[in-house]
Amino acid sequence: MINVAICDDDDFFCENLTSFLKINYSDIIKNIDDFSNGTELIASVCQSDIVYDFIFLDLYMPDGDGIMTGSKLRELNSHINSIIFIITAFDCQVTQITDIHPFAYIKKPLNYSFLKQKIDAAFNQYVYNSKYILIETKKTTSRFIPNDILYFESSGRKSIVHFSNGESHVISISLSDIARIITNEHIQFVRIHTSYIINLIHVDEITHSNVCLKSSATLPISSSYRKIFFKKFREFFI
Repeated sequence: MINVAICDDDDFFCENLTSFLKINYSDIIKNIDDFSNGTELIASVCQSDIVYDFIFLDLYMPDGDGIMTGSKLRELNSHINSIIFIITAFDCQVTQITDIHPFAYIKKPLNYSFLKQKIDAAFNQYVYNSKYILIETKKTTSRFIPNDILYFESSGRKSIVHFSNGESHVISISLSDIARIITNEHIQFVRIHTSYIINLIHVDEITHSNVCLKSSATLPISSSYRKIFFKKFREFFI
């Protein structure tokens, strides 16, 4: 069961979106809260224990826009893995607001068919992210929470798992074997180099030849993986 926050100063839009969610997703939604601006949402999050799994943010609001609100939410440990939808009356490019990693852009007025498609995809991602990654070797079985992982690094016949808290863990399995295990089931992971598999939710900035992660780690994108990386990046965030 998931908690949903809608942050938009348009009461009519909030009512329509809330009604749509209740009609179509009553079996998976536990709670829906609406806020007229980002200040209210941030204050509520800081004053309570509730974690919003799905967050709908209006791009333009009188008191703090969606980008600012989304950035503040991402700074809160409890909401770093929340799925964010950006609501806008305008066309947006993914490069404009990659720092908050929105899952999709929802245009006004609502296209209910498109909205359902995106929410269904987001829920599938939510389920995937909730699963543990199990990596079995001849001697051990390692269990990881996907969103805790920044990237995997090749180290000879072994691999190093780098976590978002700065820690790392060595496992006795090759990076190619890890790729076969995780990249199909967990869509946020993509190989960018013979030596690296990264977690897309932790990407802070990309250039033609490098990826900068939120940990300030900068990793190279090799020419042989560049095309598939940018394809998966676009598919993941648009």
